[in-house]
Amino acid sequence: MLFLDLTSKSDVYNPISPQGQWLYHKFGKRNFPKSEIDFLELLHYIKKHKTDNILCHSYFGDPLYYSNIISLAKYCHKENINLMIFTYGNFNDKHIIDKLSEYNAKIYIFLSGYDENNSLIYHNSSWKNISYILKTVAPNNIFIEYSLYNHNVKDLIKICDLCYEKNINLKYFKGNTLGSDVCNIIDQKGKWLFDIYKIKEDLKFSDMFLDKEKIKIVKKELSQIQDCERLFQSTQGYLLLRTCIYERNHKNIFNTKLTKFPKFKPELESDTYINYLGYIFNSRSLYETFNNSLCDDWSFYIKKELTNNIQIKLNYSLGYLKSAEKYSKDKDKINLLDKEHEEMQNLLYKYQNHQLLSFLANSNLDDYHISKQF
Repeated sequence: MLFLDLTSKSDVYNPISPQGQWLYHKFGKRNFPKSEIDFLELLHYIKKHKTDNILCHSYFGDPLYYSNIISLAKYCHKENINLMIFTYGNFNDKHIIDKLSEYNAKIYIFLSGYDENNSLIYHNSSWKNISYILKTVAPNNIFIEYSLYNHNVKDLIKICDLCYEKNINLKYFKGNTLGSDVCNIIDQKGKWLFDIYKIKEDLKFSDMFLDKEKIKIVKKELSQIQDCERLFQSTQGYLLLRTCIYERNHKNIFNTKLTKFPKFKPELESDTYINYLGYIFNSRSLYETFNNSLCDDWSFYIKKELTNNIQIKLNYSLGYLKSAEKYSKDKDKINLLDKEHEEMQNLLYKYQNHQLLSFLANSNLDDYHISKQF
């Protein structure tokens, strides 16, 4: 499988995605290089490294804003390569959707609400654009993934109705609150707007695609749940923000000196990940951590706190959580482990960065660029 991060460009801002969230960053859009993959180099790579499936999922951007998305779809259609595009549904020109439909590309749409409510979390999302995709692309080529919180339950009922009527593939899951019960929604300029909360109810068929019978069952369950009445800045949300920084040290991986890191051999996968600057990894962990390191909000703090016993602490924390979850009969008790869970997440981030810095300190980064793979 080939995963392509085609571009960093997107009109939609999702504050709980890597665009705006990381271990040491919450306030506003992160500062990362603006670029996209060179299409001729990408095409050369695909021709040399044959694949049956390509997934276009951008870390900071949206594939529909890649300047050569139509050309890529045309090539995949000609070569019988399955192409799936993950998107928030915004685009600059209807012609893009028309051609993607013609070339049988699959469109995977992220939603967190119905109509204008979708922009509560996915800022600047255009329901008009999303509706055009739903009208233009064949239903069997459309996949909707809905993030469910305690404020958007009724909207999911409307999405269920829409997908039931149009025979569109629908999957929902409990939305990401970054390891807590509450998550801050902050705009790209750094203004705290309100907080969203994890939905407490356990619903059937979560995190799987629903057939029509399952949609009926899910709708019935959802109708018995009350949406929260309003969105507001909470005390619990404020306590989360106190630990975050405003300052940046204005360095990314390309201007950070990498020294005194022990050698590390990453565990390689069969899948390939190419980031939007053209760097190739056969490890999802390295790929994601490398993308985070392109921002200027990480290096001083990561390097300061890295130690050789991070691996031991991480394994201890993971084991502690697994044991507690296994032996707890009351699922609510797991909430008492939030502090330990947060510590584990922090250690995981630091360990992943330790892997990356060790890897890059003992490697020539240029060797991993797409232009060197021919």
